[in-house]
Amino acid sequence: MKKTIIFISFILIIFPFFSCERRENPQSSNSRTIHDMEYSEVIEIIPVNDEADFQVTLNANGDGVVIVRYIGRSNVVHIPAIIQGIPVIEIGEAAFSRDSSTLSRIDVDINYIIIPSGITKIGRYAFANQSIRSLVLPDTIKILEAGAFSNCKELTSVSLPAAPDNIGDSSGGTGVFSGCSALEKIIIPEGYLYIGYAMFSGTGLKEIIIPSSIEDIGHYAFSYSSLSSIIFNGNNLKNIWNEAFAGCDFTTFEIPEGVERIGEKAFEYNRDLITLTFPSTIRQIGMSAFKDCIALTTVNIPDSARSINFLQGYNLSRDLRDASPAFYGVDNLSLASQAALRRVGYTQVFGTPALILE
Repeated sequence: MKKTIIFISFILIIFPFFSCERRENPQSSNSRTIHDMEYSEVIEIIPVNDEADFQVTLNANGDGVVIVRYIGRSNVVHIPAIIQGIPVIEIGEAAFSRDSSTLSRIDVDINYIIIPSGITKIGRYAFANQSIRSLVLPDTIKILEAGAFSNCKELTSVSLPAAPDNIGDSSGGTGVFSGCSALEKIIIPEGYLYIGYAMFSGTGLKEIIIPSSIEDIGHYAFSYSSLSSIIFNGNNLKNIWNEAFAGCDFTTFEIPEGVERIGEKAFEYNRDLITLTFPSTIRQIGMSAFKDCIALTTVNIPDSARSINFLQGYNLSRDLRDASPAFYGVDNLSLASQAALRRVGYTQVFGTPALILE
């Protein structure tokens, strides 16, 4: 009896080594995650979330569903195209937000989101502060409101929709992708007419191609990003607004032909900027436009350039530095560059602030 028990124990010990197949380590070098796959693959393997994962309401016309809040628990979300037989057309304000300042803040870290074709609007701060790593926005989207994906610190890849009607807030608010510090590259499709307010402010973007359809680069559009390389296609760009490129990393910048206006502080604190080239079409340059571009030595202005209106400070109640001349703090500008600027109407001092009283 004792021998029998010992034999059975021996069999139980060695049996697993012969009966079980060896399994691959899911973390091995051969394993793939959804972040390694093409988007077309991902939408085939990730199931659509249950309708119960979303709080919803109808839009004003009663013909579309608005997602008000995500109440599911999964960190991989595939939004349904239809809920209760009605098409989903809008993602509401802060519906998936982890921003503590929003009332409907959720407590799930979402790292992958599939937004179906048919969605036409993404509301303010809809995905703010989320952990999304890559993003494909369908071409049906026509409205991207302020802060929709702001401060998504892990976002590295974005495919933009084709020419929305409205991007962000033209007069203020948080940019659609502002604070997405891991976002280093993005393609803006042809058809966009403007780059919205603070749209890429504080991102990790290093290079950008501006399509020929763009007419305006909005306030703070790329401010304090890592941008150091830019290519302009075409000559339709007319305005570079306030602080559009403030705090970037350019060493050279050639403003394309067609640009007529450069706003206040548009290039301030570009501390590595050495060479700047104006187009013949430039007509107006705002206060402090190139303030504290401390490395700037060369400004090229074509002989065909006409008189430029350099806006000046006018009231003591203003912040004195905000009322600084366009080239405040630029102490190393060559004499030839200073002469070229004088020729087109620059009358203020170089490197030292000037007060122009009312």
